Amino acid sequence: MEWNKIGFENITTIEEAKDLIVELMNERTVLLEKIRSLMSQLEQSERTKQSISSKLLFDSTTGLPNHRKMDMDMGPLLWEFFKLSNPPKISVLLIRLDDNFRHCRQTFNTEVFNSILYTISARIRELVHQRGLLYHPRTDEFSIFLFDSLSEEDLKEIAREIQINIESVIDNQSYKIKIGSSVGIATFPDDGLNKRILLSNADIALNNALYRKVDLVFFNEDMRNYVVGNIEMQNKLLSVMEVNFGKQLAENFTLFFQPIITIAEIRDEGMVPEKIKAEVLIRWYDPNRGSILPQNLIEVAEETGLILPIGRWLLESAMETLVGWQESYPELELSINISPRQFFNSNFSEELMRIVETTGIDPTSVYLEITETCLFDDQEKAVEEIDSLSRIGFKISLDDFGTGYSSLGYLNKFKADVLKIDRIFTDGLQHEGKKRDVITSILRIGKELGMDIVFEGIESKQQLEKAFELGCRTFQGFLLNKPISKDDFITFLEKSQDNLIPFQDV
Repeated sequence: MEWNKIGFENITTIEEAKDLIVELMNERTVLLEKIRSLMSQLEQSERTKQSISSKLLFDSTTGLPNHRKMDMDMGPLLWEFFKLSNPPKISVLLIRLDDNFRHCRQTFNTEVFNSILYTISARIRELVHQRGLLYHPRTDEFSIFLFDSLSEEDLKEIAREIQINIESVIDNQSYKIKIGSSVGIATFPDDGLNKRILLSNADIALNNALYRKVDLVFFNEDMRNYVVGNIEMQNKLLSVMEVNFGKQLAENFTLFFQPIITIAEIRDEGMVPEKIKAEVLIRWYDPNRGSILPQNLIEVAEETGLILPIGRWLLESAMETLVGWQESYPELELSINISPRQFFNSNFSEELMRIVETTGIDPTSVYLEITETCLFDDQEKAVEEIDSLSRIGFKISLDDFGTGYSSLGYLNKFKADVLKIDRIFTDGLQHEGKKRDVITSILRIGKELGMDIVFEGIESKQQLEKAFELGCRTFQGFLLNKPISKDDFITFLEKSQDNLIPFQDV
C-alpha cells in the first residue's frame, strides 16, 4: 500500500496516527452502509421487476400462465419443431366454459366468483399435470398443449375426462354450481405450422362446437372455408345494404314459411289439423352461393350489425303478408324470429308500434320468437321488454327451450305464451332416459302455466306419435312440411281444407 495516498506521510506522533485511523474507519463504515443501501435497492428493484413480470405473464386468480406467456413459450417452440425433418405432433385443446360461468360472474361477488374459477383451474391443472402445458389466456378459456403425438381417440378421451371434471358440482355452504364446457382441437403440423394458425384453427373448431351445441370438435379445412365464406358474405351483404338501404329489400331477400300444425288426430296416411300457423324465415339468394339458409344469414347479419335493418324489413314484410292472407284465412297466425340485438335495441317496441299502425295488423295474431338464452343477457331489461311487447298485443314464444336455463321460476318471471321444445330432444322421444324426462317436465310446466307447447324438428311418424302420446299437440318439422314460398304456403292452406294433411317425405 502507498501510505502517502491515505495521508500517513505527515504523521509524526502516535496520537496523530490513531486519529487518522479512526477517521478512516468512520469513512469505511459510511461506505459500507452506502454499499448495503445500494444492494438493498438493487434487490428490491429486481423483486419488483419479477413481480411485475409475474403479473404480466400469470393470471392473478388461477396462477396459470396467460396469453402473453403462451406467446413467449409456444411461438419459439413450434418454430424449432417446424425446422425438424420429422416434427412431432402437438395438439392444442382450446376449452371454453359455458354461459353458466358468465352468469356466475354476473351473479356472485368477486370472492365467490374467483373461488369458482380457481376450483375449475385446479381441476384442469391436476388432470394435465405432466401431460403437457396449460395456459389461461382468457377468463373463460383454457389452452392445453399436448406433446405425445396422440391419436384422435386418445384426445377425445382426455378432452372428455377434463369436461367431466369441470362439470362436477362446485359445492359450499352458500351455493351449488355446475359449469359446462366446449372443446376445439387442432394439431401441429397438420392443422397449422405456427402458433397463430394453430390457435386460430383450434378457435374455429371451438366455435363450431358452440354453434352445433356439441362437446367436442376437431378442426378440418371445411370449417375454415366456411369462415372465409362468411366473410365474403359479409362483404356482399354490406354491398347489398349500401345499395338498398332505406329502400325495399325484396329484390335481395325472400320470405319462406314453415307450417306449425296443431293436430287433432294422427292417421296412417296423415294428420287431421286443428289449427295451422307458420314460422317466418328469411332467405337471400346469392348468385355465387345459391340460396343462403336462414341460420347462416342471421349469423352473419348479427356479426355485421345489419340484423337491425334486415330484421325491420322482415317484420314489415311478414306483417303486410299476413294482413293480406287474413282476408281469406282470418284465424291465421305467424311466428317471427327476433334476434338478441333486435330484442335489446332501445327502439324495438316503438318500431313495432309503427309497423302495427302502418300495416293495420292485429298484433295478437303475431308471435315474437326469442331464444331462452337471449333473455339471460339482461334479465331485468328482458322482463321490461316482454311486458312492453305484451301490452302492444304481441305474443311471446320461447325458442330452443330446454337447451339453456329452463325452470318454472324464470318462466313465470318472463311470462311467455309458447314454449318451443328444441329439436335436440327428438331422438329422446322413442327411448326412456334423461331427454324423455325433460320433455315430460316441459309439458308439465307448460300445462301448469297455461302455455302452448310446440315440438320442433319432427322428422318421422314415430317421433310424432310418441310426442302426441306424451301430451304434445302442436308440431313443426320436415314431416309436416319444410319451409316453403308464399305461393306454396297458400296452396298448402288450401289443401288442408280437405281436413287431412299427408306426411311429407323426409
